[in-house]
Order: sequence, then C-alpha cells, then structure tokens
Amino acid sequence: MAEQTNLPLEFLVDDLEMIKVIAHNTRLDILQSLKHPKTVKEIAKLLKLPATKLYYHVNLMEKHGLIQVVETNIVSGILEKKYQVVAHNYRIDNRLLTAQPAASQELER
Repeated sequence: MAEQTNLPLEFLVDDLEMIKVIAHNTRLDILQSLKHPKTVKEIAKLLKLPATKLYYHVNLMEKHGLIQVVETNIVSGILEKKYQVVAHNYRIDNRLLTAQPAASQELER
C-alpha cells in the first residue's frame, strides 16, 4: 500500500480541464480528506455527505489523475477501493495564468 511519505512533493496542474475539476468545493474537500488512504464511504462519513453523491466526484478526480487507487479489497463480494492524493501539494502551472488569448477565453467560461 502506498503511504503518504512515498508521495511526490508536488503535482503540477497543467491544463484547464484539471483546474475545472479541482475548482469545486466538494472535490477540494475530498482532496483534503485523502492525505491518507480512504474509501468513498469513509470520505462520506468524514464530510457528512451521502456516499452516492461522492462517487461521481471521486471517479472524475481519478480519471484526471488527481487521486489514485492505492488498495483494493473484496467486501461482501463488492470491490472496495481506497483512494489517496497523488502528491503532497497541487500547483497550477504558471503558463495557465498568463494572458494568452485562448487560455483567457477558456478561463472566462
């Protein structure tokens, strides 16, 4: 199982789609809760939200490489996954923040 100490120091957010994924209160809360591996049910209990509402957010974050599966178990015949952040810190690439016509139009949306 991956532990927090084995995580890279930084993850570079280098595209606008990833910024959109991160820039959501629920997903930010999920990221903050995953400093140590947790299942979606454990996250739901911590955030006081129904697990069914979190699966969409967790799957989206995993798809974009913001979190990772670090452990799987079979519980009552169902695959249970534990997720964790991919780095200690997330940083937005400065190039996305400069005044570029295409990037600024996309950010305005």
